[in-house]
Amino acid sequence: MRTKYRTAVTLPVEVADLLKNVSEKTGKSVNSIVIDSCLVYLKEFKKDYPFLFSDTEGNNHESK
Repeated sequence: MRTKYRTAVTLPVEVADLLKNVSEKTGKSVNSIVIDSCLVYLKEFKKDYPFLFSDTEGNNHESK
């Protein structure tokens, strides 16, 4: 079973309004848009900095 983490994000009003607008136009929830955006960012980040995700001594993460 996967572990799930709950988190909260505080956004400037302007960003929240933009997300709400995108949500209304796409039919996706604001949470879904934020999560999708984070996944895209993390995928690119991992591609740009693969050494941060290597399984070497001293790294305390699960590589998937």
